[in-house]
Amino acid sequence: MRFNIEKEFNKNFKEIKLGPYNKACINYFAHFLRIIIFKITEGFSINKINFSNQFLGNYSYNSGFKEDFCKIILNLKGIVLKINKKEDIINFTKKGPFIFYAGDLISESCKILNPEKKIFTFNKEEFVKIKLFINKGTGYKFREEILDSENNLVIDSYYCPIKRIYYSCKKNFINIGIKTNGVISPEKTLKKTLKFLIKNFSHET
Repeated sequence: MRFNIEKEFNKNFKEIKLGPYNKACINYFAHFLRIIIFKITEGFSINKINFSNQFLGNYSYNSGFKEDFCKIILNLKGIVLKINKKEDIINFTKKGPFIFYAGDLISESCKILNPEKKIFTFNKEEFVKIKLFINKGTGYKFREEILDSENNLVIDSYYCPIKRIYYSCKKNFINIGIKTNGVISPEKTLKKTLKFLIKNFSHET
């Protein structure tokens, strides 16, 4: 299946033209393609957190933090990252006071794509120890689906790196716009999806 980049808004947002296809089913295929991209495109997410003794319970509050617990968790879930293996653990230790940004997470196997994102402010002259568990996956996983044999905080995880998809059908061709969070490029996303479709839905007669 051939395709060409029609518009490039930025490196993570492109409109791609592919085809030609049969006019009778082109709209159905475009809609199906959009669904499959969301379903199978892999990404990375933090799925478990260990705050050591900073938080005693899932929703407890520590006066050393400017933000409340739920806000910190949401900020951690907003970190865009990629690792070069299926799972990884990042440890962070620092004495306060300080402002913690996503870029402060350092690991040889992990790359932070939005290092400027602020996670929390800590005002006490004490050590903060955080352990983040990262893994690779697809779609959305509820915390009940994630196994944990230790005393870690398990959180819902959204892996899909796709932020937006739209399409239009003109004659025998599909124009599909794909916007990602930077973990994977739009054209690589489309290539992987088309390969998946060919592998799983084509057969010899």
